[in-house]
Amino acid sequence: MPVLSDIDGSKIPDMWVHCFVLDIPPAGEPTFGYVGEEHLAKLDKNPKGTKLSAVGGDTLLGQAVSYHRQVLARGIPITLGGQFVNRERRTVLYRSILLPIGEDGKITALLGGANCRELLGETGPVVGA
Repeated sequence: MPVLSDIDGSKIPDMWVHCFVLDIPPAGEPTFGYVGEEHLAKLDKNPKGTKLSAVGGDTLLGQAVSYHRQVLARGIPITLGGQFVNRERRTVLYRSILLPIGEDGKITALLGGANCRELLGETGPVVGA
């Protein structure tokens, strides 16, 4: 398992903007250590330093971290894709991956990457309808 210091975003600049890092504390909820520009563009504020639950499921980032417990439990990279309805009520197709990062056999972070595309002309259900 690689350590976080092995990851150098400057070597993959075209991909790094789609990446994020979840810091995994010994106890408690993971927090965002890094969030790439492509994710930041779709959020109200930078979630760096905030808990994972601060990001909603109506965002790509929220979908991409939704299965973090599976990665922590299994200790292996997992990729997931699917669709969701975003804040603008548009249907979004996405794909993501979460990879365990750690030292001495303990997972200390998850490195993730996700990208998506909105389906043109398709909107999700109206909230409250």
